Amino acid sequence: MTLPRFDYLRADSVEDAITILEDNPSARLLAGGTDLLANLKNGLGEPSHLIRIEPGSGLEDIRWDQKKGLCLGAFTSLAELAASWLVRRCAPGLAYAAGRVAAHQLRVMGTLGGNILQDSRCVWYNQSAWWRSGQATCIKAGGGVCHAVPKDKACYACYHGDLAPVLIVLGAEAQIQGPEGIRTEKVEKLFSGDGVRPNTLERFEILTRIRIPSAGLTRTTVYIREAERSAIDFPIVGLAVSALPMAKTWRVCFTAVDRRPVRSVRAEKFFSAKGGTAGISPDDLPKLEPKPVNNTRTGPAEKRRLMRSLLIRAADVVGREGGP
Repeated sequence: MTLPRFDYLRADSVEDAITILEDNPSARLLAGGTDLLANLKNGLGEPSHLIRIEPGSGLEDIRWDQKKGLCLGAFTSLAELAASWLVRRCAPGLAYAAGRVAAHQLRVMGTLGGNILQDSRCVWYNQSAWWRSGQATCIKAGGGVCHAVPKDKACYACYHGDLAPVLIVLGAEAQIQGPEGIRTEKVEKLFSGDGVRPNTLERFEILTRIRIPSAGLTRTTVYIREAERSAIDFPIVGLAVSALPMAKTWRVCFTAVDRRPVRSVRAEKFFSAKGGTAGISPDDLPKLEPKPVNNTRTGPAEKRRLMRSLLIRAADVVGREGGP
């Protein structure tokens, strides 16, 4: 498998990159490239240009702001996030999640923004062009059928990012810059729930920074995942759980089970009402959102079992470390 032909351009700033994107509508922004380049090798896209924003634009910063909280540049590498003393002290759940992504070599290249905005995946889509030629073209590839849910006309490709669920339960915000200026959006609102176009960024917009407010950093937060191997693989199920110490306010967010990271309101209400985790088994849990479908190598029934098992494990850790 080889990359398609494209021109490689370097932008001196975010504004410069936006201008290049406007001049070349089929161009793509290149951060670490660990997701994008692998997809391009599989024939999943043919951009005219790949644009890299030069270091020194402030997009790799990790800093504390007394008013804004923990501020993270979107181009900060996952390895830097995992190793940063500031992140490990203020948001240990986020540092842990960053350190669980793929393997060290990929964490050195992969970025915070790239992990958040990674493309959704499906066992019917993320294959070579030769493999896909033996099937009817799926909706995500421009066809008219979803092989995972044949009776539906929507794409059910699954989101697998590790960092988004942690950021969501921490109440993090995203700074986005585009031709119309800079806007702020909750990280939870970055995801569309559309398997074809999984994020809500407008054309030519760039995710530049993530901010975790001070209030979010007071929460005890845990991230836990299950994968086929401890390294390299995307999660089969990932889960972030957080709670305020001695308060009945829980947040629960799953990844790798739906078209976007999904908060389980039923689980949040359940643990908030219980006021703790003592004596709770997977069978005691309510029916959890969302409902996995057959779009990965692991079937829906096994994913549902893992969701309940991981939730008990993560909630128990939160409860012991300072949750309700």
